[in-house]
Amino acid sequence: KVHECCKSASTKEITSPITGFKLQRENLPCVKAVIFFTSEGQRCSHWRENWVREKVRELRKLQG
Repeated sequence: KVHECCKSASTKEITSPITGFKLQRENLPCVKAVIFFTSEGQRCSHWRENWVREKVRELRKLQG
């Protein structure tokens, strides 16, 4: 079974609507990242970016 994962992570802020996220642990060749689900598909974002942390906090609040 082929496991799809982020092999790199972007620092660029996502402008399309984000509907959810999941955290990806480092497991080479996969990198540690936050995978955001958007209307345009999945986006791999760098977990250290401030905007990523803010967005995760925001989404967690919405989930309750």
